[in-house]
Amino acid sequence: MRASLATLTAVLALSATGCLEPDHIELDPQSLTFTRRGDQVWVHAIFKDSKGKQFTKQPATWSSSNDKVATVDNKEKPGNVVAVGPGHATITVKGEGNLMAELSVDVVTVEKLSVEPNPVKMTVDSERVAPKILALDVNGHLLKDRKAHIKCANEKICNSDGDGIWPAGDPGETTAEVAVDDKTVTVQVVVEGGKKKK
Repeated sequence: MRASLATLTAVLALSATGCLEPDHIELDPQSLTFTRRGDQVWVHAIFKDSKGKQFTKQPATWSSSNDKVATVDNKEKPGNVVAVGPGHATITVKGEGNLMAELSVDVVTVEKLSVEPNPVKMTVDSERVAPKILALDVNGHLLKDRKAHIKCANEKICNSDGDGIWPAGDPGETTAEVAVDDKTVTVQVVVEGGKKKK
């Protein structure tokens, strides 16, 4: 009888161990911030129990609170989050029972570029000019952490680098494209003849 009782206890213990299920979902990463439309990150949902054991191949359903800000794939690449437009969204993943986890997503894109002066005026013997470039978000707030890039359309008239323009040698008029992230604006560039050397 004692042997049978011991055997039964062992079987019950094994059964209990075999029936363990995840009791929460951990997300990696835990939050996202995008700076460009179209950028994407694959979020991993990790199903675990209270002891930290991971459970693979768990059914999961993904959704976004605002598809105009960020979408999430629920079929081909479950958990793949794509930035759509400026704003805030919450990505939710649900498992069986009451299992659920949420991910905060912020999309902070450049919505307006201000360049001063426009047009940029120089002479053929001018030094490098660095226009004042302001990148603004959807609410008109200045985004100080964004880098600008300038490209002259006619490199016989002007040359350019990250945030500056300088005369290339020939006088004339052309344009330069100012880009910050995925936002661009075109400015006029006028290079006039310099002082004549004696």
